[in-house]
Amino acid sequence: MVFISCSNGVLFFARITQILSVMMMIASLGYYFFSLSNDLIISTFDLPDFAKLFGIPTLDQNPLFQIGKIYDLRHQTGLVNELFNMTFILFFCLHHSIMARENSKNIFMSINQNFIFFERSFFLILASFYLGICLLLHQPNPSIILDFSHPIMNVIFTILLILHGLLNLWAFFDLDIAGFVRMRIFEKNAGTHVPIQFNPKPPTSLSKMMRHPIYYCAIAEIWLSSTKISYGRLFFNTFFTIFVLFGTLLEEKEIIKKYPSYMEYVKEVPNKYFPDITQLFKKYEKNN
Repeated sequence: MVFISCSNGVLFFARITQILSVMMMIASLGYYFFSLSNDLIISTFDLPDFAKLFGIPTLDQNPLFQIGKIYDLRHQTGLVNELFNMTFILFFCLHHSIMARENSKNIFMSINQNFIFFERSFFLILASFYLGICLLLHQPNPSIILDFSHPIMNVIFTILLILHGLLNLWAFFDLDIAGFVRMRIFEKNAGTHVPIQFNPKPPTSLSKMMRHPIYYCAIAEIWLSSTKISYGRLFFNTFFTIFVLFGTLLEEKEIIKKYPSYMEYVKEVPNKYFPDITQLFKKYEKNN
């Protein structure tokens, strides 16, 4: 283990970068929530369709541009649209898969050891950018293949969607996704030990119920965001669900390989995704 120190100037710039990354994350997630749930929200609360009124792109309407017009495609089919969408979705998925790998972090660290102080912010900035691009350039396939919209169903889905959105925010701060705890440690020590060790500790109320609350919320939100399933939405939801499930598998295998002590947490919290409320009443025993 190596202790990497840094100057006050680096820490100040790291803090500014962190604030910028959090602002971008909030903006991109806000647009993500709006893009997916616009139709459901306006139906539930009988609101004007602001997306159509102001021409804001959403998952099922108002593309920023139509690829058929730009490339003079005589037959812009749904398959052409989805191939185009897949290209940009893959950028988002590849970014998450590559940047989360230890090998990628080590490459950046070999170039400049100070990367450890910017790693979380750099990840969030790129993730926010790619998510925004995916949604802005998305080519809708709005034909409905499954419609179970009803005033009662709309209200139920809206309530569940909002609850999962709040749960997602809780998970972001509970798991320190934005790196606030990390930054305080960096500033207190003017540096950090690398590699950062995984120290088993009693989980919080949220992490007692499931090991991956953010991934669970990501899957739940996309399927709860509409009571009308279009071809484009079905493709988008399915692709992201598969990516999240596969990505979680790779992530846990890597964590267990690097930090065998993580298995203690796996045993204490067996549920990967769906919340297990009964876990809140079980006593967590830390194994030393």
